[in-house]
Amino acid sequence: MFEDTLGYKTVALTMVNTTSTYPLLALITTHLVC
Repeated sequence: MFEDTLGYKTVALTMVNTTSTYPLLALITTHLVC
């Protein structure tokens, strides 16, 4: 439970930080994935 929650929070924080730091990269990645 705790490990899964910590992992989820880590991924969420990483995504938020990446999006905030590299918005264009995030948009490009989103377009590539979609």
